[in-house]
Amino acid sequence: MSELPDVLELHNGPWRWPAGKTTISYSFLAAGELPSYYVTAFGTPAQGDKYYNVTPFSGAQEAIVESQFRYIESIIPIRFEEAQAGTLGDMTFGFADPGTGNSRTGEGYLAGGGGGDLQGDVWIFHGHGMEGASGTLFAWLTLHEITHTLGLEHPMDDGDGNGNPQQGYFFTDFQDSTQFSILSYKGHPNNWNNNPSSLALYDIAELQLIYGRNTNADPLLGPVGAGVGKDDLYGKGGTIDWGNDDIPFACIYDGGINDFDTLSAAGMSAPAIIDLREGRFSSITNKAQDFSWEDGKSADNVSIAFLTEIEGAVGS
Repeated sequence: MSELPDVLELHNGPWRWPAGKTTISYSFLAAGELPSYYVTAFGTPAQGDKYYNVTPFSGAQEAIVESQFRYIESIIPIRFEEAQAGTLGDMTFGFADPGTGNSRTGEGYLAGGGGGDLQGDVWIFHGHGMEGASGTLFAWLTLHEITHTLGLEHPMDDGDGNGNPQQGYFFTDFQDSTQFSILSYKGHPNNWNNNPSSLALYDIAELQLIYGRNTNADPLLGPVGAGVGKDDLYGKGGTIDWGNDDIPFACIYDGGINDFDTLSAAGMSAPAIIDLREGRFSSITNKAQDFSWEDGKSADNVSIAFLTEIEGAVGS
């Protein structure tokens, strides 16, 4: 494939940071710190109202958010920098009450489209056990909301930014799942109990269509340019290391050039099915008993992003 697919379910409106803006600042809210523009927009919240009782992220949670920024920087040519102390960033992060009748776990305000100061802000709501969380569920939730702030919507949204049902352009019913986008409300059809550890195939494609591709770094290696020409191993002990995860759930984007990269199932106990083609899925797990290999069903849990070349493979 020589171009990225335009996944209109994920981006069908003006939602994006302005063209030419290559650095986005962020800040973490302190206890009781509700930005004044929320009061301007919604009034001063009282008990039972949305955005009441602002509480801060823990140090471990801030570190998770910052690791998500480093990961996104490896995919698109955008830098995220923490705002100076005492100032609000383009993006803010905090906990707050959801408001009576609101069952959402969190929200991320879409950039662009006249969102004003609200755009880019991420809230995780009290009442869902996230306050002390620092595991894969919290990591997935914050990555989900950050992806909204970059301009992507739920696959079932119609493009107006209000969560109205989508009529469908690119996705099939099967593709409306976290296998293809972490913004879907439907879990991976073969992997219901695991949280994605990365953006999914169509998320990466659409973000790169909007902002461009980062071809100067490899995932999780830090500053732009750190991975140029580096041979990467994707598997246990590698650049992306799924450790003891029985069913790793990831999409691999590698922007390195002049390198030899390998997708590895070494150390996994189940027979592996590896497909090195861009936009395709491999099955790399420790749980063969969960899948009916005889009828052709596979885990399809690790994908390779469009315009990514992985040169080598190692079986289980």
